Amino acid sequence: MADLPRTEQELLQKKWRKLLTDDWVSDGETLLWLETPAQAYPASVIGQKPTVPHKPLSEVRKSLVEEPNWPLPSRQIIDGAFHGDEWADELSVHWWAFADHSDRDAVRFTDHIANVPGEAFLAFTDQRVAVVVRSNQVTKAEEAASGLLGRAKSVVQKAAENLPSPNHPVSCFEVPTSRIAAIQGTPMGRNLPRDPWLRVDFTDHSTFFARSQDVLQDPAEAFPLAEPSPSPAPSQGPPSR
Repeated sequence: MADLPRTEQELLQKKWRKLLTDDWVSDGETLLWLETPAQAYPASVIGQKPTVPHKPLSEVRKSLVEEPNWPLPSRQIIDGAFHGDEWADELSVHWWAFADHSDRDAVRFTDHIANVPGEAFLAFTDQRVAVVVRSNQVTKAEEAASGLLGRAKSVVQKAAENLPSPNHPVSCFEVPTSRIAAIQGTPMGRNLPRDPWLRVDFTDHSTFFARSQDVLQDPAEAFPLAEPSPSPAPSQGPPSR
């Protein structure tokens, strides 16, 4: 599964930035970073057990997107037979979660990306990080959730889901920035040149990686206060071989 040409990535970035700014970002909130949809799988290593491709382990809204018929990752990756960051060279996987338990934030993000394959993406603001989809790609929430910004935000989102346009963005899952320990861009993998990844470390000690497709920004500029983080602890990282 090849990446989109750079010009198409830029167009996709600009399109979604406008949609998010117009229909999703709250007053006083600033969009910092965007990882656009990718025709690629998510994967996870939970308690040193790899799951490739990852399937949702927590409650998710019913997806209205068809299951993809993409080529599966290599048997080496599926079996977890990789050393260090060799997992980053598997081009059919764009999202990885490393955690000690399935209830960690990194896994929850991967759950919701897996639920809407090829369509879900990540949006980062100065207030929250969210998995976002189009409103017609999941069933409507039956009741207002206790979101980050309280009942008012839930009412706004519920109203947004009743808009006639099928293109307006809605959050499937989000956390406040207070649950983020660090965000940084980092090259990963054994192949040269190494691919750029965005690394998100959560305060629950789980780690999420996204193969970065934000060609319009430098992570150091978008997240100037993010502190570099050490590699995932042995209990969270890829199984040793």
